[in-house]
Amino acid sequence: IAIGLAIAADGVMGYALQERFTRYFGVWRERDGGASIAFDPIFSKGTLLPSAGEGEVLYRRNYRPTHNIGCFRYLECGLLNENHEPDGEITPWETVLFPFCPELEGKDLSAIEIERSNHAASQAIEEVYRCDARGVVKVTIKNQTSGYKQSFVLRP
Repeated sequence: IAIGLAIAADGVMGYALQERFTRYFGVWRERDGGASIAFDPIFSKGTLLPSAGEGEVLYRRNYRPTHNIGCFRYLECGLLNENHEPDGEITPWETVLFPFCPELEGKDLSAIEIERSNHAASQAIEEVYRCDARGVVKVTIKNQTSGYKQSFVLRP
């Protein structure tokens, strides 16, 4: 620790420390038309965090949904097994609900049943994840078809 602190404090020699993700951070996603789920690592273990003042690490995902509401279950884990599923120490993060159907925008989604929707499939969805130098993860989910968007700061 003392060596790391000395290097971090040394601006003269040009040494700089850069933080990394020490675990995988991601979300469960449906695949095979909803027949199964898969873990999508958004920020992989070892991903470099930006230095202070450098901006943010970005990750984008674009798709057309198959359900009326998106239920995003985030987690972090220490390992991925041979099937690329979370393994080792697993920490659940927040669950986020987002309306894929425009008629649900602005409503309390917790009381609405999640179901398949042909109307949702006509919507173009974009998720943009950002992680800053402090390790704070934010997501903005946008229905590019309707223009509706919501932003969330994600926490364990």
